[in-house]
Amino acid sequence: MFVSLFLQSLLVIAVNSFTTMPIALNVKCTVKPELQEKWLTNIQDDQLCTRRDEPGNLQFVVGQDVNDENTFHLHEEFASIAAFNDHLASPHFSRYAAFLKSADPLVGEPEMCFYSLREEDPTNDKKRPIHRDSF
Repeated sequence: MFVSLFLQSLLVIAVNSFTTMPIALNVKCTVKPELQEKWLTNIQDDQLCTRRDEPGNLQFVVGQDVNDENTFHLHEEFASIAAFNDHLASPHFSRYAAFLKSADPLVGEPEMCFYSLREEDPTNDKKRPIHRDSF
């Protein structure tokens, strides 16, 4: 379910020729309360491995909604669509996707939005810092 949404969105991006531009992804999802701890463990693994192992990842932030403790917001930035494709093919994303499929931790479909980044400096391809209060 969630992985197929990624792939469908990826096709839209490719068709729109954002292949060499930095891209961003926002995801809003609600996690079943009884699976929140397991989901947080799995998304943390994906986040940490992505930040550490993927040079094309610029940012990966996980936030918890201030009004609903079971709703989370993900913000990811990649240097290009190729970097995002590398992310989808990574072992850590495969683990996360397998967890989503086997545990079914989400309530309904996540809301997803892909967009191109409009940097003040278009040559800025450096990782952004991780907030100190992140995982």
